[in-house]
Amino acid sequence: MTLNDGIKRFMLLAAALAAAAQVGAQAPAAKPRAGAQPPPQVPLQAFLGVLNTNQVAAKASLARIRDGWRD
Repeated sequence: MTLNDGIKRFMLLAAALAAAAQVGAQAPAAKPRAGAQPPPQVPLQAFLGVLNTNQVAAKASLARIRDGWRD
C-alpha cells in the first residue's frame, strides 16, 4: 500500500464519520415502537477496518457499513 492509498482511505473514513455525525445531529430522535427491537448499528470496528492494508478485508468492511447503514 502506498502513502497515497493510505491517505485516500483515511479521507474516506473521515468523510464517512463526518457524514454520520451530521446526519445524527439533524435527525430527530425516533420513538421506538412498543416491543420493537432497535435495528443493529454498524460497529466502529467496521469503520476502522476500511484502513486495513488487506484490500479484501477493507472491501468487506465497506460492505458491512453499506449493509448496516441506516439514516
